[in-house]
Amino acid sequence: MGRARPSLTDTDIRGYGFIAFPIFGWGLAPIFVQFGLQYIDILTFFSYRFLLAFLLTVPYILVAKRREVSVLLKNKWTYFVAGAHAWAILAQYFSQLYISPSISATISYSYLILVPFVSAFLLTTEMSKKHLLFVLLAIVGVVLMVTQGNLSVFKTDLRGIAFAALSTLGFAFYITSASRLLNQEVENADSVSLYIIIIGIVSILGIGLALGSGGDINPANIPTEGWKYIGLLALFSTIMAYTAYIQSLKYLSPNTASVLLLLQIVIPYLIEGLFFDVTYSLWVLGGGLLVILASTLVILNSKDSLH
Repeated sequence: MGRARPSLTDTDIRGYGFIAFPIFGWGLAPIFVQFGLQYIDILTFFSYRFLLAFLLTVPYILVAKRREVSVLLKNKWTYFVAGAHAWAILAQYFSQLYISPSISATISYSYLILVPFVSAFLLTTEMSKKHLLFVLLAIVGVVLMVTQGNLSVFKTDLRGIAFAALSTLGFAFYITSASRLLNQEVENADSVSLYIIIIGIVSILGIGLALGSGGDINPANIPTEGWKYIGLLALFSTIMAYTAYIQSLKYLSPNTASVLLLLQIVIPYLIEGLFFDVTYSLWVLGGGLLVILASTLVILNSKDSLH
């Protein structure tokens, strides 16, 4: 007789249920951004997404986490984390001015490939030589996506690729610096409080950039359709996604959660294919799979996850 297959426990089901929210929330974010940018300029869109999320969540830290907030606000790493997060998200937004949501997400969300390098700098951890091979694998995947097999022709706007690559680097700094703050700088730091502080700082940075560039941040001038996508990003892709991710870690190991989160890269492709009749060549799809494979290998060859 064959060996019986292990059945899912209630703990497994809860963990997979919670992790589904960030997979879809973060996976759909590039689609929401693409539609939202038709109605609002980038900096205003970016600012109000995080401002709305902050206003909806700040009562939690004001009532229940005032001491933790005070400690976090006094630590310089809090501002470094917020700056890295703003850098990553803004670069991803700008990339979508030139490339599709799917290609942008594939490159931007492959930040785990760079985390070991950034960790060696910020956390003084050792980096395996195998990680260099994983990076090369990811680069091959990106080259295939950009050239579609013809190395003499760039068939994807390089400005979009450059912004997506900057986003990847920003996310790597964000993940690594947050890990340092939570594990080394502040004892028993509350990750949810930190995230709420971060989105508050990010919204202020966004408003400052919008004003500095002469943008119109008057909420009355934002069309209804624009507010719809701001709301979807703030509620579903920011508050619900992050909260559910934190909850999933109570039931899943960090590495399991990290591998499952790679499915967020697939979501834009599914949405574009099912609802908008967008098709991609086998070169693009194959290159995307190489990027996902490289990210998976990084996770599986790490002693622990930095999420």
